[in-house]
Amino acid sequence: MAQYPRKNSPWTLPELEQLGKVPDSRLARRTGRTIQSVVAERQGRRIRLATPPRRWSANEVRLLGRLADRELARRFRRPRNQVRDQRLRLKIAPFRPHTGRAWKRPEDRRLGTAKDAEIARRLKRTLASVRARRQVLKIRAFPRYRPWTRREIDLLGRHFDSEVGRRVGRSGAAARKERLKRGVAAFRPMAKYRSWTPAEDKLIGRLPDRDAALRMGRTLNAVRLRRQKTLHLPPCEPRSVHWTSEEDKLLSTHSDKEVAALIGCTLSRVKNRRHRLKIPSPGGT
Repeated sequence: MAQYPRKNSPWTLPELEQLGKVPDSRLARRTGRTIQSVVAERQGRRIRLATPPRRWSANEVRLLGRLADRELARRFRRPRNQVRDQRLRLKIAPFRPHTGRAWKRPEDRRLGTAKDAEIARRLKRTLASVRARRQVLKIRAFPRYRPWTRREIDLLGRHFDSEVGRRVGRSGAAARKERLKRGVAAFRPMAKYRSWTPAEDKLIGRLPDRDAALRMGRTLNAVRLRRQKTLHLPPCEPRSVHWTSEEDKLLSTHSDKEVAALIGCTLSRVKNRRHRLKIPSPGGT
């Protein structure tokens, strides 16, 4: 009688139902087949062999966390969730392969010399990697606000805040904040002084201060101070909108600027009056 009478015979449905439910060796004895044929049939149908619970060996525990749970499950012939549960029960961190490049000494020397984000950009590393490396080496973080030097403080109030910030490598808002903190007055550039001419003094008091300032190209405050402190003249009241016949006659003999100076009126009113009466200008406006 042959040792394996059903070695190459086809599988029946009751035999296929036992695959993976009983050990391969026991099923081989029951069916009169070889163990190799039982294993080949089970693996060909992708049927997992049910393994009974067994104790964890010291070698298995030693490998937990050193390889991925999936790989250890394949090596131990255990379910993946069983490997994960055992690793968590022993409080072992999961395996995380390190894919970054090693740190060099010149890179370590740069840590703490600037902000972590700036160092990460220079070294072409992630911000988390730079921060973690700095903390491992116990290097203090770069101060968020670098202290002001004596040379930088001397510039406060001598230039505009934006100009001070540009010179010292800071923002204009930071320069303004430091200036106010130290009680330094803001920079006020003094306009180039221009002497008063006799013609300008004649206009002051004959025209409203605002109109005189526009005509002379000066500020309203400068005209007002000149009239009050130097010339001691009362303010000129705005001219009435009514024109006299004598004033209308001036439109045909004088230019608009001359008429405005003679009667103490603005140039725009003279132009509007000439346009309304349709009187041509004898010269330029």
